Amino acid sequence: MNYQPLKIVKAQMPGAPVFWREDLPPSQNPHEYRRVVGGICWPNPLTQGQGGVGSWCILGEERIPDSLTLRHSVRVLAAGQNDSVAMLLDGATAAASVVQCGYWTAPLNEPGFRLSLEWQKNRRVLAQPVIKMAHPPSTRFGVLWELLKARTKGEKSFLFGDHGEAIAQAIKGLDAEAVKQNINTYPAVAAVLYALGAIDLLSAPKAKTRKWKPGKAGY
Repeated sequence: MNYQPLKIVKAQMPGAPVFWREDLPPSQNPHEYRRVVGGICWPNPLTQGQGGVGSWCILGEERIPDSLTLRHSVRVLAAGQNDSVAMLLDGATAAASVVQCGYWTAPLNEPGFRLSLEWQKNRRVLAQPVIKMAHPPSTRFGVLWELLKARTKGEKSFLFGDHGEAIAQAIKGLDAEAVKQNINTYPAVAAVLYALGAIDLLSAPKAKTRKWKPGKAGY
């Protein structure tokens, strides 16, 4: 799968957080993102109709807010799935190296995470890159689903793009009854929601303000 490479850019203003920009000529108006976040739903043998696959997804939160809604739109940058934890993480790591995704969120209290520790150990022995994960700010299907609804109803601020077509189809088939089930029942949706939760429930980094010390004259 081909993903649009991103590069990390240091802002010119001192203390401002870094941001991500598509590695394209300025004439092509490359997208810029203030956060790039990945989400992982572990393979689950009990997943209905999915054969136990797990999913991963990388989202980019645009740097400049929309002029009308004043919201920072979120775009699907990459996505994949596999029924093996090792191969799932291999694919996620490969994509992360292309779009410079250094923040991942995944449930740390599930069997998949314990298997990922062995994967990390094996990768480090081979001096290969690994991805570090944090527990999602929320794993409640209803809470995360409302975040997505807020971005896909009315003035839309969630963009599926070419890499999110399968995710869009999976979401389209869900209803109020589906949201009452375990979130892992829908791994492609869960991976997106974990990443979106990290964006919408956690604050974005802000510019560091310089602290001035009073001088001898009190200024």
